Amino acid sequence: MLADGIIRRSDSQWSSPVVMVRKANGKYRFCVDYRKLNACTKVSAYPLHNMDAILRKLRDARYITTLDMSAGYHQVPLHEDSYEYTAFTVPGLGLYEWLRMPFGISGGPATFQELMDRVIGPDLEPFAFSYLDDIIIVSSTFTEHLEKLELVLKRIADANLTINREKSFFCQASVKFLGVIVDREGIRPDPDKTAPMTNFPAPKTLKQLRRLLGMASWYRKFLKNFATIAEPLTRLTRKGEKFTWAEDQQNSFEKIRGMLATAPVLNQPSFEHEFVIQTDASDTGLGAVLTQTIDNTECVLCFASRTMNAAERNYSVTERECLAVLWAVQKFRPYVEGYHFKVISDHSSLKWLHNLKNPTGRLARWALELQQYDYEILHRKGSQNVVADALSRLHEEDDESCEVTSLSIEDEKDAWYRKLFADVQREPQKFPWHKIVGNRLYHYRPDASIEDLIEDQDAWKLLVPKHMQKNYARKSRRTDRRTFRQT
Repeated sequence: MLADGIIRRSDSQWSSPVVMVRKANGKYRFCVDYRKLNACTKVSAYPLHNMDAILRKLRDARYITTLDMSAGYHQVPLHEDSYEYTAFTVPGLGLYEWLRMPFGISGGPATFQELMDRVIGPDLEPFAFSYLDDIIIVSSTFTEHLEKLELVLKRIADANLTINREKSFFCQASVKFLGVIVDREGIRPDPDKTAPMTNFPAPKTLKQLRRLLGMASWYRKFLKNFATIAEPLTRLTRKGEKFTWAEDQQNSFEKIRGMLATAPVLNQPSFEHEFVIQTDASDTGLGAVLTQTIDNTECVLCFASRTMNAAERNYSVTERECLAVLWAVQKFRPYVEGYHFKVISDHSSLKWLHNLKNPTGRLARWALELQQYDYEILHRKGSQNVVADALSRLHEEDDESCEVTSLSIEDEKDAWYRKLFADVQREPQKFPWHKIVGNRLYHYRPDASIEDLIEDQDAWKLLVPKHMQKNYARKSRRTDRRTFRQT
């Protein structure tokens, strides 16, 4: 960046720390922690485009090109009076400042949209539109498309801007743009929006069935005759009823699953209303749902779900919940970028994300990755976060025993454990760092890297007798290994 004239050495009195954030392609994004600078910066009031208006004008497109601006922010020159405020420190290399707009600065989206409006202005409608760093060109004939494409590319070149060739698609019959599919048939929803619901697996256990019914009940006011349709399923939840999955249950399940993935449950976005992202993380996956509240009714726009890889499953509970937030915001970026939105999580500790004091470690890197968005985090009780919770467990093996059931028997072989258990049970007031829940012993052991930031983190760790730890860790894939404490 120094050689390219994007930054230069500085003697500014201002300084912000640097963090390297790993991207999906394995490369790193250079991030500066501008939270303090953003707190005292006046944000541009320049409006973003109304996506609804853009999408309405894209109908009947036979040839479509989408262009992605290469490192868009770095193509915007800063006013020389602003250089000093962007200064950042690189350990061992000194102090530098930006000559072009950096990522993470408040007002970045509005500033970039203003630039693109000057390049791709109203005079190019109705065949070319820009939304932040995305440009779409549509036409009804191939010859016309080449003419319009050449005109747009000339405008971009004249403005000394460049595009990202790898993320640009030329003369297509169908493309994804701003969260929808644009093709010759018109505008239609992206199948990815409903994939987690249409692929929702049939329950194999009573626990999974209750989870499904809990999610469906959340939207039952949209589901006509829900009680009647769900009766074969609710029948299995009655006391003493044997869990037998037959044709009646399968038919009921498929009807409910189909209803959840279509209107009136699923809606089109309205950019006049605030977006809300609900997130959750289980031991094996992440889940999220994008909603809006319109006329006091929660309307669903998109469902999302993915499994966690082996490394992610070893994260602490707090890290997994933070990962869910980062992934969900990136997943729903076409909707929320440039707008204020809310994130709802059942992990109250995430409310400190904006207040990390020392930007080091995985959590801090993620917090800086999120600083480019205008959002607030709200807490919702787990019992009310049923939709995101169910989506996060789509791929979960429901092995409820998972060696934990044998723990109460095996712990009797460990004399130290047996004595401590008895002492805590007899005089709990003398052991404030231990507690017994469900006939199992827990030890209070907060995560030292964040204990100065939050008070309610998930710090109670299951105490496992020493002779069982290796076997328990190997077989208990649904349990975070950081919960193990050696006795």
